[in-house]
Amino acid sequence: FYIGQQEYSEYASYLPALALLALALDALFAMLLVFLLRSAGWRKGSEQPVRGGFDRIPLDGLLFCVFWLVMLMLAGGDSMTYAANLNGLTNDLVVGLAFMSCGVALCLLSCLVTIAVRVKTHTVLSCTLVAACCRLVVRAARAMARS
Repeated sequence: FYIGQQEYSEYASYLPALALLALALDALFAMLLVFLLRSAGWRKGSEQPVRGGFDRIPLDGLLFCVFWLVMLMLAGGDSMTYAANLNGLTNDLVVGLAFMSCGVALCLLSCLVTIAVRVKTHTVLSCTLVAACCRLVVRAARAMARS
């Protein structure tokens, strides 16, 4: 307890500065995220938002795959965190956790950007596997009704 109290006393003076830095970085992150989401889908020379190749992947299939990819990365990160708690931090664990964190952040950011593009192009619901199956059933019912 004494060693913990000494370490806390040593680092406690840095806490207000770190809190201000964290607030400033959070505000910067929020502004950059808003800028990214507002500019998503816009191409030079076009007057309307345009869907790219990634935005043409059915949304429900994409969200399903991203969900399981994020869960897999979090499971890997969990075992790395457990190892860090047992043995202390090593360079390998820090690098592994950084890669896991960046991977999760990129997956979530790519989902946010593609949803923003789909909202702007009004294709959120029409570009899903469920909608494609419903269209297939409707076409089959119409064909059966005609025959």
